Amino acid sequence: MKALSVMRKTLRELLRERMTTALMLVFPPLLVGFYYVAFGQTSEGLSKYISVLVLNRDAGVEAAGGESANAGQVFIDLLEAAEYEGKPLFNVTRVDDRPSAQITLREHKASLLIDIPVNFSAVLGEIADGNEQPQTAEITLVGAPESS
Repeated sequence: MKALSVMRKTLRELLRERMTTALMLVFPPLLVGFYYVAFGQTSEGLSKYISVLVLNRDAGVEAAGGESANAGQVFIDLLEAAEYEGKPLFNVTRVDDRPSAQITLREHKASLLIDIPVNFSAVLGEIADGNEQPQTAEITLVGAPESS
């Protein structure tokens, strides 16, 4: 019953104060419009805002039949193919060394550095083969803290 009395009181206040009612009804759609103008008018999608550097140090593995496999390259291809609403999600840039990538991060030209280790494909191969105690391969993410 207390909730109904609070609702009744609030409705009376809104009916008496027309300006408050108008602000409550007009302000949210106005904010959505501002966000659309600021961020929704790009043909590049979110990739304009989310720039990712990738350092692929994966050596790959020799698969059965003499074919080579590189899980790091597959991971990068998946990042490049990621889409949101039919537009690319990330602007993926491949880098060759970590120090220059960290400089790019500090200069705010990218939001994230993904460092793929040398043994990435080998560890995934061990897991696929059913090894109960595989090695570890950590993908390191280094980001600009102010970009979070």
